[in-house]
Amino acid sequence: MNSGRRGLVLPHKTRNNRFSIITLGCPKNLIDSERLAAVLVKNGWRLCKSPKNCDIVVLNTCAFIPPAREEAFEQFKCLKEKKRNGEFRFLVLAGCLPLYHRANPNALLRSFDLIITPPNYQNAHTLFQALLSNSFPESSFAEIKETPDDSERLILTAPHYGYLRISDGCSNRCSYCTIPYIRGNHRPKPASMVLAEAEALAACGVKELIVIAQDTTAYKASDTGENLPSLLGNLVQIRGLRWIRLMYTHPAKITPELVNVLAEEKKIVHYIDLPIQHINERILKLMGRAGGKRAIMKAIESLRSSIPDIAIRTSLIVGFPTETEDEFKELLEFVGETRFERLGAFSYEREPNTKSSKLPQLPTALVKERLDRLMQLQKKIAFSYTKSLIGKTEEVILDNAYRYGYIARTYRDAPQIDSLCKIRTTEKDRKSLRPKIGELINVRFVSASGYDIIAQPI
Repeated sequence: MNSGRRGLVLPHKTRNNRFSIITLGCPKNLIDSERLAAVLVKNGWRLCKSPKNCDIVVLNTCAFIPPAREEAFEQFKCLKEKKRNGEFRFLVLAGCLPLYHRANPNALLRSFDLIITPPNYQNAHTLFQALLSNSFPESSFAEIKETPDDSERLILTAPHYGYLRISDGCSNRCSYCTIPYIRGNHRPKPASMVLAEAEALAACGVKELIVIAQDTTAYKASDTGENLPSLLGNLVQIRGLRWIRLMYTHPAKITPELVNVLAEEKKIVHYIDLPIQHINERILKLMGRAGGKRAIMKAIESLRSSIPDIAIRTSLIVGFPTETEDEFKELLEFVGETRFERLGAFSYEREPNTKSSKLPQLPTALVKERLDRLMQLQKKIAFSYTKSLIGKTEEVILDNAYRYGYIARTYRDAPQIDSLCKIRTTEKDRKSLRPKIGELINVRFVSASGYDIIAQPI
């Protein structure tokens, strides 16, 4: 990473004030942490991996669903104990939790030395310096109204992949979701800003660019008006990028133009994150999911007919209010027939002040039982799919080394959320190959290990 290249910030090793950031939640929140870290490092702070001996620890939170808020609370309890034991001086709350609680923030104000939200990250140095001088600046619960500029970031992922946020907020208004309240309405970035950020990431050694937003398929550039397919067509022109991965799409917005770009552009991996949430028409209508079942079926058919080797990752919600056994069985049957290559499922979580919270809720035990049934089915599908890859040869990207060789990913696998490719090497392989982390190398898949595939270099 080079501090002289387009806004990306190089961490310094000899600094006075020390800080640590604990990031919870999604890659979009990680980018916010990278923005905050960049502001501090540019102003002379030193980023530490551990809270121990830090001046300030930042807890950057997610608040999307109750389990995310519970995770934040557990982290807070752990950090509070460490602070009490003198491991660090000040604890700062950041991210989506203060936005979620902005109407009633008193409990948070009593628990943290300072609270900031993304619009105030640019002022972090000044605010943190005030903390160090014991002047305790006023906390901020400012709402997110502007599209963030992510051009100055301290990359916190592995150096060979990076996230590119093309918009923030969401205007879909799903009946169960708090994102519009937390992050605001959909706000696309200018195409010029997006491309400049992508070029900066590539210049710093990023090989795999992961395109994210709350809804990437809603993108329409605020400067040129270009849509997602056009943007992707420009991203593939950037030198140094090898893979481009598309996340967080909406079934109702999968257009023929987008499918054609995914099929034709070699840098865009044959993978798509396509959350469908359910398949029953009545449930989809209650969820407020535009397009309904027809849009889902059309999107999947279009993607698979045009890109036969595409890996579709989806997300499902089980136990939505009033979901009947027959409607759940319809979902099970659809998953069994469609056989998604990657799938994540979640229990419905009641969110106050959402439309779905006013509907009759299902018993928690019943929802858990349905989730278990769904995941058992998907486990069989995933294990079978992994076995079907044995004997194939293809390129994989190296993430890190381990005692038997290397940990890598196929094009079917996004970082942190999908499966792994474990490359087992001999002493001779290691001496002759000497691959670098982040390189793409050719392998042959030789066996399966549950969700993961075992490979040998060729």
